[in-house]
Amino acid sequence: MRIVGIFLTLAILVSLFGCVSGGPEGVPTELIGVWKTSAPKYKDCSIELTRDYIIFTNSRVAAHTDTNFVLRTKQLPERGYFLCTILYENINEQRYKFSFSYYPAKGGVIRLKNQIDVEWRKVRPVAGQGSSPNSG
Repeated sequence: MRIVGIFLTLAILVSLFGCVSGGPEGVPTELIGVWKTSAPKYKDCSIELTRDYIIFTNSRVAAHTDTNFVLRTKQLPERGYFLCTILYENINEQRYKFSFSYYPAKGGVIRLKNQIDVEWRKVRPVAGQGSSPNSG
């Protein structure tokens, strides 16, 4: 009887950590898409999240596009939102963290960790869900 309890506890823990960690399977489906904000400072910028890539675009800087490979994702549920972190790598193999809060109840709003007052909203989905960079 005690062994069954141990196995059930382990099974529950494994399922919980599997749901929270995000792991190497890529960006969660609900976050995949092109995100923009109405904030004047970032009117020419977008963040594109695909399953395997995170792409930052700034059309003010000669249509600058920065494509990065997603290494790992993490989502931690909070009350009414998720704390999300995407670990990514650029073409020079430098690693960075992209941290933000995702509010699904507000129609899907992202607020960056370092700019909590700026709301980013999904303006369109990404075709193919990230099988190649700059898709859509």
